[in-house]
Amino acid sequence: MHKASFTPERIKVVFFDVNETLLDPTSSFKQAFRSVWEDFSGRLARDGDTADWQDIWTTFQAEQKALRPPGNRRDFWSEQVKRNPAALAAALKKHGFRLGDTALEGFFGKVAEAQERSPVLFPGTAKALSALSQKYRLGIISNGIQTKQTARLRAAGQIPPIREENMFFSGALGCRKPDPLIFRHALERMGVRPNQAVMVGNSWTKDVLGAVHVHMNAVWFRSGRKQKHFRRKVGNMRIDVVENMEELLALFEL
Repeated sequence: MHKASFTPERIKVVFFDVNETLLDPTSSFKQAFRSVWEDFSGRLARDGDTADWQDIWTTFQAEQKALRPPGNRRDFWSEQVKRNPAALAAALKKHGFRLGDTALEGFFGKVAEAQERSPVLFPGTAKALSALSQKYRLGIISNGIQTKQTARLRAAGQIPPIREENMFFSGALGCRKPDPLIFRHALERMGVRPNQAVMVGNSWTKDVLGAVHVHMNAVWFRSGRKQKHFRRKVGNMRIDVVENMEELLALFEL
């Protein structure tokens, strides 16, 4: 296990991004896809046609990959691209199903509704926030609308360790990460200097560079990466890169 980078003597506040840092949209999408397909296939079964959701999902993922533009970055896997009617149509065709454009859009509309009802935390998130809250004050700096984001966190079962007055959202402030104003506002409201805070987020540009530009510490959260724990440098600052919450806790002597 790697050596701790932060201690309670030096760091007072740990800020988190929400989507793709606390909340795992990939898992919630897969979970929603399954529930909608199983309802859909249940109606098909009355006519003698059915297919296992896992088979449909695997083929859909393959079609998604086939449609990815050459050399595109991880950003390709946005929520809009995941809800890709062309990829689903191709996948269903391979399993003997054909749906029109309206039905395909309706399918993904139901998936979006199911995702909103049942967001999913990354594994270990609740445990990590609880442990961190024993030694550090916690906050959120996130793009989006506060009511929508906090509703997602509540639905996923996670709010208590983070007080709502310590949550800072672009929708309320009129500026979005990586704008330094949102970081400075959060620091001022929390009453800490930049070097007493850490920003944890999945976006290199919005979270890491946004924080570094106001002289905050930062941790890059990259779920699913292949490498073991490592660091990157931005100027004279070393940025820890972690894959999961267990690695994150180790950085804080927990």
